[in-house]
Amino acid sequence: SGLRRRNTFQEEKQRIARKAVELINYGTTLALDSGTSVAELVHVLADEGRDMGIDIITASIQTAFRTSMPGGYVFPDEVSIGGMSAVRFLEGVTTDIAFLGTTGICNTKGLTVSYPLMMDVKRALLSSASKKIALVDSSKFLSRGIYTYCSFRELDTLITVRTEENAPVLDEIAKQGVEIILA
Repeated sequence: SGLRRRNTFQEEKQRIARKAVELINYGTTLALDSGTSVAELVHVLADEGRDMGIDIITASIQTAFRTSMPGGYVFPDEVSIGGMSAVRFLEGVTTDIAFLGTTGICNTKGLTVSYPLMMDVKRALLSSASKKIALVDSSKFLSRGIYTYCSFRELDTLITVRTEENAPVLDEIAKQGVEIILA
């Protein structure tokens, strides 16, 4: 469940979220993906308690914080909304930054998801944004979803924690033009 995932690698997720907040300027518009790392970004923003004048678009109930949300089918396990209504809503949106989550990136060509109905929502979030940033804790280098919704080449930045195990993968991702920020 989402709560269990939030508690796994919690300290890493907080470090990654704090690095991500450094990339947000006053008045920035954000597209927020579902997932525990992206939800942690919202917690950091809320904890700071300052009005950054940001507008947020999301299909995730977890990341809803002074935000606009589409209608659609609610996926309770993912705490997010999917389906064509959500996709159509997001296709009409333009944002500065999309913060993206992933089921995992072990032996993949990019960010993955396991629910096919969420793939189109994630693609729509991705295409809404000028800058695409993935928030990936080190556990995600050991797992993967079935569907790749975003190739590494489409990303601008990946924020993570370097470990001995994931260092070679990070080097390969960086070779594809992705800025790696270590938390």
